[in-house]
Amino acid sequence: MKNTKQIFDVIVNQPQFSKLLEYKYINYLKSLLLPSYQNLIKYGYIKNQILTFVLKTNIAKQERDNIINIIKSILNLISKQNDGYIYVDIKDVVLRVDFSPIKLYDFYPKTIPHIKYKERAKGDVVASFRDEKLNKIAKEIMQIIKKHHES
Repeated sequence: MKNTKQIFDVIVNQPQFSKLLEYKYINYLKSLLLPSYQNLIKYGYIKNQILTFVLKTNIAKQERDNIINIIKSILNLISKQNDGYIYVDIKDVVLRVDFSPIKLYDFYPKTIPHIKYKERAKGDVVASFRDEKLNKIAKEIMQIIKKHHES
């Protein structure tokens, strides 16, 4: 009886799933890097036996060369070890920078639609307050409501 990992490995090793195999290999390589370098990498891909990692931010030339040398040394160790893990033939390593901004989602829209409702109040409310000022204000409000209701 095969477990799910064995079934998955059999399916992935078929030719139609070669991109999935490359993706798994790239994630494996990325996991072998230091966490500070892992955070710099946005994604990676393999094209014409060239491994390309796309970085989130621009870095100095010396740091870039250091990352490339580390990745090449990891590739050499993996090719010599060959412990049954996936091996993709890679001739060169390239680092590129993606300058596209990170998309932030605005959950609160800046423009609020102006919705007008038809006034349903008729001004038939009886308001009786002990304070004369409040009675005067309430009567003025009722008159305004009646005026808008009539028009």
